[in-house]
Amino acid sequence: MQLSVIKFQHSRHLTDKDFTWFLHEEQEYFNSLLQEPEEDVLAFKYLETLESQSSANSKI
Repeated sequence: MQLSVIKFQHSRHLTDKDFTWFLHEEQEYFNSLLQEPEEDVLAFKYLETLESQSSANSKI
């Protein structure tokens, strides 16, 4: 490890386990971004349904 990393660790009171934990948390965060939140999906489906209904009503 480079000296600057070691100095940073000591100045922030971090251990090697902390870095492992940071990586784990980061991976969980990125995995959570792989799927859109269900409430967003439902909101868009609702809007699409309203648009379809509005379009169908205007053709009548």
